[in-house]
Amino acid sequence: MTERPFSKPWQNSDAVLIVEDRELHVHSMILSLASPVFDSMFNGSFKEAESKRVELAGKSYDLLEHLLKIIYPNFECGLEIKTDLCGNCYPEFSNSKTTLSCIECRKNQGTRPFCGTCRSPGAEQCPKCKQYFKRSDRRRFQHLENLEKLYQLSQEYLIETLRQKIHREFVQLSQALDSTDKNYAMELLISAERLDCQEAVANCSRYVTRNTESYGIDEICSPIGNLKDLMNGKGVSSQTRIKLKGLMVEKRLSEIKEYCNNTFWNKPNNEIDRYKLNDAIKDLHIIAKDMTMFEIEDE
Repeated sequence: MTERPFSKPWQNSDAVLIVEDRELHVHSMILSLASPVFDSMFNGSFKEAESKRVELAGKSYDLLEHLLKIIYPNFECGLEIKTDLCGNCYPEFSNSKTTLSCIECRKNQGTRPFCGTCRSPGAEQCPKCKQYFKRSDRRRFQHLENLEKLYQLSQEYLIETLRQKIHREFVQLSQALDSTDKNYAMELLISAERLDCQEAVANCSRYVTRNTESYGIDEICSPIGNLKDLMNGKGVSSQTRIKLKGLMVEKRLSEIKEYCNNTFWNKPNNEIDRYKLNDAIKDLHIIAKDMTMFEIEDE
């Protein structure tokens, strides 16, 4: 069994973090440089400055170990815990390979990067076998949960570089959404709101409204549901709800404008166009009705 890092003294480590009754052997200088909170612990007037032993109650050992790997320069560690390998290399994570659409990529699989067509949005390259894969939904949601926990630690220990790194990760995730990701996009939006990552919130909001057919009309929507269904029961703030409704209003108004322009220029509007016009008007009435009601769900 591989020995876990920080589990015993190493390379002149001079301090110990005690988490879940287990020890993490660390270097006070490295932690002090990374965090002013640790700096106060190890170099201030606290008792830990003399004993160099700090008990961190209520913390997760695995999460603190992961935080240390991020802080230490000799560990090449990303924000995700053990999920950077494909389903072949890590079967328990259920990560799936991307489908290769061109002959050239199938022929050179594992020897060189795929083309832009085969490398679908959100795909990552496995560092072990060099094949591209996408995280399973289960792993993606766990990744968001882990990012929030890391963000809480960055706030608690005032590690600004980690906070910025997590924000960049959220922005990248929001830019890699594809057409099948509406439910995941809502969860990503909610997480980004909690972390005050406004760029990711804006990206997710645009994605959701662009890929949802209506606000409140059931019959024309995909099985995932309309925008109102997607927001229902979720911890979306009142401010973001209003933004999402505003984006849907813009979308519906553009559909009405297109119909009116066709009519003005004597272009043919068929039954489908008239059906869309009626739905757009009906949807705007639903949005207007909802916007006159108080948003109390997240109060």
